[in-house]
Amino acid sequence: MVSKILAVSALAASALAVPVQLPDTSSLDLVTLLNQTAGFSYLSEHVGQVPALAGALNSLTNITVLAPSNIALRLFPWDTRYYEEWELASVDLLQAILGYHIIDGIHTNLTTSFAPYKTAVKQAPWTTVPGGQVVLGRFDTRSFETAFISGRGLLAQAPTFREFQGGIIYAIDNVLNLPRGVAYELNNKAANATNFIAALGRAGLLDEVESFDQVTIFAPNDEAFRQVENAFYGLSKAEQAAVLQYHIVPNQITYSSEFKNGTTFKTLGDQDIKINKQRRNFIQNARVLGNDVPIKNGVVHVIDHVLNPEATPKAQNATQGDGEPAFPLGPGFF
Repeated sequence: MVSKILAVSALAASALAVPVQLPDTSSLDLVTLLNQTAGFSYLSEHVGQVPALAGALNSLTNITVLAPSNIALRLFPWDTRYYEEWELASVDLLQAILGYHIIDGIHTNLTTSFAPYKTAVKQAPWTTVPGGQVVLGRFDTRSFETAFISGRGLLAQAPTFREFQGGIIYAIDNVLNLPRGVAYELNNKAANATNFIAALGRAGLLDEVESFDQVTIFAPNDEAFRQVENAFYGLSKAEQAAVLQYHIVPNQITYSSEFKNGTTFKTLGDQDIKINKQRRNFIQNARVLGNDVPIKNGVVHVIDHVLNPEATPKAQNATQGDGEPAFPLGPGFF
């Protein structure tokens, strides 16, 4: 009996290992592919209602389309993550959201760590990122799916891609969020950096940060601020502002996939901070956590400690897991 079970299990495993053969769609235009694919019937219906849109989509070449599946679009109107999109809905906004699902170039082999991919959203007021706003993408070697991250950290996944005349298309299971300003992107529980936004507001720096055309931000998570409440809020307002400026790199956008050991950044306070790239990424005394957070004018890296412009960071080693505090620890303010 055991041998029969093992034999059946082996047969099932071998069957699962055989890739599913999808029909060749490389000769189809994009709209025809949508029309002929059951999983895109909702999207196809909406596109068909606007002939000019259908024509515009078919004219595009050398693109990667992230097309929300029927499941994604069925949930879209009632999903709380999109309520504000519906409240602010305009033709321009909806066009920008559509453009955010179109990536420049054909990308069939994504890296195994998240990297930025330029989209068709290229102009203000939706973005000031040079070359276009990005979606972050990677290939997951455990699930064998391609994953994409958009605004507010929303994750969308796709099992495979299909070819069409102008490029390739991934059927994603979520509608992507168009990235907005840093306050909007971080002021939620998922980002875990609400204290940083509150501190920027109290220091009078938030509007300045939002106004930059390009910015890279290293944002301490909420636990990092809780650990140093007494020390940080014992500083004067000017000193607090100087500490916060030490986390902000204006006039450039650097994603974590571009980090190199020893790279230095000039901060808003005109001081240098340095990347130490070991098994993990560190910036001064702090470890860079999780995935990049795309924002309207750049990128945010969430870190595990508050940086201190007056402290000398200790050298990290290859086996170190976390960063180290640069302020005395102790609760108080929050």
